[in-house]
Amino acid sequence: MKNTVKKIICRMLLAAVKILEILCVKINAFGKFYCQVFYQKMIDKESEIAGITPDMKILHIGSGPFPMTALCLVQNGHWVEAVDNSEEIVRISLEVVAKFGLGDRIMIRQADGLEVDCNEFDVVWVSLHIFPKDKVLLHSLNTLKDGGKVVYRNPRGLLARIYPNLQPLQIAPNCEYQKVKVSFGKEIIMIKNLS
Repeated sequence: MKNTVKKIICRMLLAAVKILEILCVKINAFGKFYCQVFYQKMIDKESEIAGITPDMKILHIGSGPFPMTALCLVQNGHWVEAVDNSEEIVRISLEVVAKFGLGDRIMIRQADGLEVDCNEFDVVWVSLHIFPKDKVLLHSLNTLKDGGKVVYRNPRGLLARIYPNLQPLQIAPNCEYQKVKVSFGKEIIMIKNLS
């Protein structure tokens, strides 16, 4: 019963996040503000932890209708491929990328995180809202090239009661990783593929 309630709350929260992101799509100024306040510093920190350089190939799994992670990474000079499993969400996010004139810096396509081959990427970002997150993370690591890195966000505080908290050693028992706590109830995790 407790797990059922947790899943329902998680789905409701995810729906609320999607509504917020749709609002970002409809009102570009709000989208820029939301991205700057809630994401830019966190993504800057994630980029630092992952040691990304402009020549690295980056994949973002679970980009959503307003692909904030990709937008923030592009603002830092990177090229990003973003995937989402919803055809409608991909269509909306393509419109956002076009509005911002970033079609040459962000490629968005429909794909399931459990089916994406990560071998050609240096760094893979996995969104907080992805389900089944543990399987997507494991698949990303298993298909990532040697030395590649996976970055994801773990919930802390109240969010940890709703979203699964996946520790790096649960996903890859012999991995090299780094953890950093950030604001808004999140913790950044970076796992380096050592296979």
